[in-house]
Amino acid sequence: MILCLALGIGINATLFSVIDAILIQSLPFAEADRLLVVNETFDRGGVRDQGLSYQSLRDWKTMTTTLSSITAISGRSITLSDGAEPERYPGGAITWDLFPMLGVPPALGRHFNQEDDRTGAEPVVILSDDVWRRRYNSDPSIIGRGVMLNGRPHTVIGVMPPKFSFPENHKVWIPLTPLAEMNPRSNRDLFAFGRMKPGVDLTRARADVASMATTLAQRYPLTSEGWSATAEPMSDEFIPDDVRLVLLTMMGAVTLVLLIACANVANLMLARASGRQREFSVRAALGAGRARMVRQLLTECVLLGLASAPLGIAIAYFGVWLLDGAVPPGDLPYYSSARRCSSAVTSTCKARAPVLTPRRC
Repeated sequence: MILCLALGIGINATLFSVIDAILIQSLPFAEADRLLVVNETFDRGGVRDQGLSYQSLRDWKTMTTTLSSITAISGRSITLSDGAEPERYPGGAITWDLFPMLGVPPALGRHFNQEDDRTGAEPVVILSDDVWRRRYNSDPSIIGRGVMLNGRPHTVIGVMPPKFSFPENHKVWIPLTPLAEMNPRSNRDLFAFGRMKPGVDLTRARADVASMATTLAQRYPLTSEGWSATAEPMSDEFIPDDVRLVLLTMMGAVTLVLLIACANVANLMLARASGRQREFSVRAALGAGRARMVRQLLTECVLLGLASAPLGIAIAYFGVWLLDGAVPPGDLPYYSSARRCSSAVTSTCKARAPVLTPRRC
């Protein structure tokens, strides 16, 4: 009985750890419920193109009435080649206000500022904690030091906190404007985010971005006609509905397993009770009331349940360890707090991350 209950509890607790890490816990950003993913969109026969051009980004910043900030990132492949053997990392070119909008301070140094994010500015770079530890041996004097990035000298101005790799598993960040300022309005290769002002709800924010898209379509018909705009909560963009459906379906399946385990235990208890009829008859003859005998049986059931709980938790820890080891490093976004999913749900969990498609990169 104890083993049967423990298996049911352990399987449920194992999958619940996945549900908790992906669906329940909020994203690790300041007031994450106010963060949006914003895009220009164009429907082509049921296929939706989306992204934001740098020129539209600048216009949106001046036109918006509901968003306190609009930021963006463009995926980049970045090679560090100073001193040790060159290494290539997934990185991003970001607007100077992206990390402050997320509310994540650097562990060392500072964020980009407006002076860094302009054409002609001194090249600067922010490193992830992982790159700082592995390549630079956690040297605190890295701040202000020059490094070779894509064959060009850059100055390190900051190191982000451990495990921070926004938006997915990125390791190095550079300013966006020097790379994108001259891009045409038709080059919609940015992944953009916004933060709603206090008191603004999602409906107003969506109406605002739709209005801005309409205005740009009138101003620039050659490049913006037919384009609309969307604003979706960041959590919904990072965790699509089909991902939620798959995970909740899996949780329902293991809940049925627990119910089956409970039914098996109930059958075992009934079978055991049928062999104790003489014992119950003797107890009744000695004056034991029905309520007292029911209390005795309930006490036995509670003790069996209490004995199975620690074993079930141990099974859950082992199951989570197996799931964690089954997923290759880098296959899950860093903000999936436990970083624990089995290979069977790896593709599901990866869909939680904002994929920077080749078109955007």
